[in-house]
Amino acid sequence: MQVLRSLPSEVKFTHIDLAGALGGMAGEINFTVSYELSNVVSKSEAGTPQVEIPLLSGFAYPIEMMEFSVTIPGQITAKPAFTSGYHQANIEKDLTYKIDGTVITGYSLTTLKDRETLV
Repeated sequence: MQVLRSLPSEVKFTHIDLAGALGGMAGEINFTVSYELSNVVSKSEAGTPQVEIPLLSGFAYPIEMMEFSVTIPGQITAKPAFTSGYHQANIEKDLTYKIDGTVITGYSLTTLKDRETLV
């Protein structure tokens, strides 16, 4: 079953066809999506390095629970900051995370709204 579709090179995301993966199934369905991002390190306004990673981007349905794991190629020396499309920086009260060496893992504590974004 093919769920990834090739898109023109100017498109900066990968389309995952969940309808094709479902094949007419109904009810509660869990998905795991893994991917690797390149070139996400930039400089903040203060000139320090920062990493901006899109963890969630505009699904048409609410997300009951989201887990994430981010591996950074080097020691994590600052507290992560999260920003949501709906809640802005207040999203942090709805998330929990831990840092173990070069890995940040976490999950949502509440249902995320449809069309929610999380960076």
